Amino acid sequence: MRRHAALSLLLALMTCALFGQAIQRGNLLMSYGTGAGTITLKSTTEVLRSPYSLAGSIRYAVSYAAGDRFALGYCFERLGSTAHPALLDRYRVSVHQVQVLVRPLVRARSWIEFAAGLGPSISVLSPRGARLQTRASNGNIGLEFSWMRMLSRTIGLRTNVSLSTAAEAPLTLEDAPVNDERGEQVMVGWTALSGGIGLLVRF
Repeated sequence: MRRHAALSLLLALMTCALFGQAIQRGNLLMSYGTGAGTITLKSTTEVLRSPYSLAGSIRYAVSYAAGDRFALGYCFERLGSTAHPALLDRYRVSVHQVQVLVRPLVRARSWIEFAAGLGPSISVLSPRGARLQTRASNGNIGLEFSWMRMLSRTIGLRTNVSLSTAAEAPLTLEDAPVNDERGEQVMVGWTALSGGIGLLVRF
Protein backbone atom coordinates (compact mmCIF):
# COMPACT_ATOMS: atom_id res chain seq x y z
CA MET A 1 0.00 0.00 0.00
CA ARG A 2 2.79 2.39 0.90
CA ARG A 3 4.58 1.45 -2.29
CA HIS A 4 1.51 2.38 -4.33
CA ALA A 5 1.14 5.70 -2.45
CA ALA A 6 4.82 6.54 -3.01
CA LEU A 7 4.52 5.68 -6.71
CA SER A 8 1.41 7.86 -7.06
CA LEU A 9 3.17 10.76 -5.37
CA LEU A 10 6.20 10.35 -7.64
CA LEU A 11 4.01 10.37 -10.75
CA ALA A 12 2.21 13.50 -9.54
CA LEU A 13 5.49 15.30 -8.96
CA MET A 14 6.77 14.26 -12.39
CA THR A 15 3.58 15.54 -14.02
CA CYS A 16 3.90 18.90 -12.26
CA ALA A 17 7.53 19.15 -13.30
CA LEU A 18 6.68 18.25 -16.90
CA PHE A 19 3.76 20.60 -17.40
CA GLY A 20 3.53 22.96 -14.41
CA GLN A 21 2.39 26.41 -15.45
CA ALA A 22 2.18 26.58 -19.24
CA ILE A 23 4.23 29.75 -19.55
CA GLN A 24 6.69 31.14 -17.03
CA ARG A 25 9.12 33.99 -16.63
CA GLY A 26 12.22 33.50 -18.77
CA ASN A 27 10.55 31.39 -21.45
CA LEU A 28 11.23 32.22 -25.11
CA LEU A 29 8.37 31.49 -27.52
CA MET A 30 8.48 31.20 -31.29
CA SER A 31 5.51 30.57 -33.56
CA TYR A 32 4.87 30.19 -37.25
CA GLY A 33 1.48 29.85 -38.88
CA THR A 34 -0.89 30.64 -41.69
CA GLY A 35 -4.38 32.04 -41.94
CA ALA A 36 -6.87 34.16 -43.82
CA GLY A 37 -8.86 37.35 -43.41
CA THR A 38 -9.86 40.56 -45.10
CA ILE A 39 -7.86 43.61 -46.09
CA THR A 40 -9.17 47.02 -47.04
CA LEU A 41 -7.01 49.13 -49.31
CA LYS A 42 -7.53 52.86 -48.74
CA SER A 43 -6.40 55.57 -51.13
CA THR A 44 -6.84 59.20 -52.08
CA THR A 45 -7.68 58.00 -55.59
CA GLU A 46 -10.88 56.02 -56.00
CA VAL A 47 -9.55 53.53 -58.57
CA LEU A 48 -7.18 52.01 -55.98
CA ARG A 49 -9.71 51.58 -53.18
CA SER A 50 -10.65 47.99 -52.38
CA PRO A 51 -13.02 47.30 -49.45
CA TYR A 52 -12.90 44.01 -47.56
CA SER A 53 -10.91 41.93 -50.06
CA LEU A 54 -10.20 38.35 -49.04
CA ALA A 55 -6.55 37.75 -48.19
CA GLY A 56 -4.25 34.92 -47.21
CA SER A 57 -1.53 35.40 -44.61
CA ILE A 58 1.61 33.92 -43.13
CA ARG A 59 2.76 34.92 -39.67
CA TYR A 60 5.96 34.61 -37.64
CA ALA A 61 6.32 35.77 -34.04
CA VAL A 62 8.81 35.60 -31.19
CA SER A 63 8.36 36.77 -27.61
CA TYR A 64 10.25 36.72 -24.32
CA ALA A 65 8.37 36.25 -21.06
CA ALA A 66 9.67 39.08 -18.89
CA GLY A 67 7.21 37.89 -16.21
CA ASP A 68 4.65 35.13 -15.69
CA ARG A 69 1.95 37.37 -17.20
CA PHE A 70 3.93 39.91 -19.21
CA ALA A 71 6.09 39.63 -22.34
CA LEU A 72 7.80 41.63 -25.07
CA GLY A 73 7.77 40.41 -28.64
CA TYR A 74 8.12 40.91 -32.37
CA CYS A 75 5.63 39.86 -35.03
CA PHE A 76 5.86 39.69 -38.83
CA GLU A 77 2.80 39.06 -40.98
CA ARG A 78 2.44 39.12 -44.76
CA LEU A 79 -1.01 39.47 -46.26
CA GLY A 80 -1.73 38.97 -49.94
CA SER A 81 -4.95 39.90 -51.69
CA THR A 82 -7.14 37.41 -53.54
CA ALA A 83 -9.36 40.19 -54.97
CA HIS A 84 -8.22 43.66 -55.98
CA PRO A 85 -9.09 46.74 -58.06
CA ALA A 86 -9.10 46.35 -61.86
CA LEU A 87 -5.93 48.41 -62.23
CA LEU A 88 -3.94 45.98 -60.07
CA ASP A 89 -2.71 42.50 -60.83
CA ARG A 90 -2.26 41.94 -57.08
CA TYR A 91 -1.16 43.66 -53.90
CA ARG A 92 0.39 42.59 -50.64
CA VAL A 93 1.25 44.09 -47.27
CA SER A 94 4.25 43.16 -45.09
CA VAL A 95 3.65 44.09 -41.45
CA HIS A 96 6.29 44.43 -38.73
CA GLN A 97 5.29 45.08 -35.10
CA VAL A 98 7.03 45.35 -31.77
CA GLN A 99 4.51 44.06 -29.23
CA VAL A 100 3.66 44.28 -25.55
CA LEU A 101 1.84 41.12 -24.45
CA VAL A 102 -0.31 40.42 -21.38
CA ARG A 103 -1.60 37.01 -20.26
CA PRO A 104 -4.69 37.40 -18.04
CA LEU A 105 -5.34 33.65 -17.84
CA VAL A 106 -2.71 30.92 -17.49
CA ARG A 107 -3.56 27.25 -16.97
CA ALA A 108 -1.46 24.11 -16.64
CA ARG A 109 -1.24 23.54 -20.40
CA SER A 110 -2.81 26.62 -22.01
CA TRP A 111 -3.13 30.38 -21.75
CA ILE A 112 -4.71 33.34 -23.48
CA GLU A 113 -2.82 36.43 -24.51
CA PHE A 114 -3.60 39.99 -25.53
CA ALA A 115 -1.08 42.04 -27.49
CA ALA A 116 -0.73 45.62 -28.69
CA GLY A 117 1.91 46.48 -31.25
CA LEU A 118 3.24 49.11 -33.60
CA GLY A 119 5.86 49.35 -36.30
CA PRO A 120 6.48 49.85 -40.01
CA SER A 121 4.81 48.13 -42.94
CA ILE A 122 5.36 48.01 -46.69
CA SER A 123 2.49 48.00 -49.18
CA VAL A 124 3.38 46.65 -52.62
CA LEU A 125 0.94 47.21 -55.50
CA SER A 126 1.54 45.51 -58.83
CA PRO A 127 -0.18 47.37 -61.69
CA ARG A 128 -1.79 45.16 -64.32
CA GLY A 129 0.46 44.67 -67.37
CA ALA A 130 3.46 46.39 -65.75
CA ARG A 131 6.76 44.86 -64.66
CA LEU A 132 7.59 47.45 -62.01
CA GLN A 133 5.84 47.59 -58.64
CA THR A 134 4.67 50.62 -56.71
CA ARG A 135 5.33 50.84 -52.97
CA ALA A 136 4.30 52.76 -49.86
CA SER A 137 5.96 52.66 -46.45
CA ASN A 138 3.27 52.94 -43.78
CA GLY A 139 3.39 53.06 -39.99
CA ASN A 140 0.90 50.64 -38.45
CA ILE A 141 -0.67 49.73 -35.12
CA GLY A 142 -2.44 46.53 -34.15
CA LEU A 143 -4.30 44.52 -31.51
CA GLU A 144 -4.21 40.75 -31.20
CA PHE A 145 -5.91 37.98 -29.21
CA SER A 146 -4.28 34.54 -29.01
CA TRP A 147 -4.96 31.17 -27.39
CA MET A 148 -2.08 28.76 -26.92
CA ARG A 149 -1.98 25.14 -25.80
CA MET A 150 1.11 23.05 -25.11
CA LEU A 151 1.07 19.51 -26.54
CA SER A 152 4.38 18.63 -24.87
CA ARG A 153 7.02 20.43 -22.85
CA THR A 154 8.27 22.33 -25.91
CA ILE A 155 5.70 21.99 -28.74
CA GLY A 156 2.26 23.57 -28.83
CA LEU A 157 -0.49 25.08 -30.97
CA ARG A 158 -1.38 28.73 -31.37
CA THR A 159 -4.56 30.33 -32.69
CA ASN A 160 -4.90 34.08 -33.08
CA VAL A 161 -7.13 36.89 -34.31
CA SER A 162 -5.54 40.24 -35.14
CA LEU A 163 -6.67 43.67 -36.29
CA SER A 164 -4.14 46.11 -37.76
CA THR A 165 -4.39 49.43 -39.55
CA ALA A 166 -1.95 51.71 -41.31
CA ALA A 167 -2.18 55.41 -42.08
CA GLU A 168 -2.06 56.55 -45.70
CA ALA A 169 1.45 57.09 -47.06
CA PRO A 170 2.85 58.34 -50.40
CA LEU A 171 2.95 55.80 -53.24
CA THR A 172 6.23 55.64 -55.17
CA LEU A 173 7.66 53.87 -58.20
CA GLU A 174 11.41 53.30 -57.86
CA ASP A 175 11.51 56.21 -55.36
CA ALA A 176 9.70 58.55 -57.76
CA PRO A 177 6.26 59.81 -56.66
CA VAL A 178 3.14 58.38 -58.32
CA ASN A 179 0.73 61.20 -59.16
CA ASP A 180 -2.97 61.15 -60.02
CA GLU A 181 -4.70 62.91 -62.92
CA ARG A 182 -4.64 66.17 -60.92
CA GLY A 183 -0.89 65.99 -60.46
CA GLU A 184 -1.16 65.20 -56.73
CA GLN A 185 0.80 62.33 -55.20
CA VAL A 186 -1.28 59.19 -54.61
CA MET A 187 -1.60 58.08 -50.99
CA VAL A 188 -2.47 54.52 -49.87
CA GLY A 189 -3.20 52.88 -46.53
CA TRP A 190 -4.82 49.68 -45.34
CA THR A 191 -6.78 47.93 -42.59
CA ALA A 192 -6.58 44.16 -42.06
CA LEU A 193 -8.49 41.63 -39.97
CA SER A 194 -7.03 38.13 -39.94
CA GLY A 195 -7.13 34.88 -38.04
CA GLY A 196 -4.89 31.84 -38.16
CA ILE A 197 -3.38 28.77 -36.59
CA GLY A 198 0.22 27.69 -36.24
CA LEU A 199 2.94 25.79 -34.46
CA LEU A 200 4.37 27.04 -31.17
CA VAL A 201 7.81 26.21 -29.77
CA ARG A 202 8.83 27.05 -26.19
CA PHE A 203 12.46 27.30 -25.08
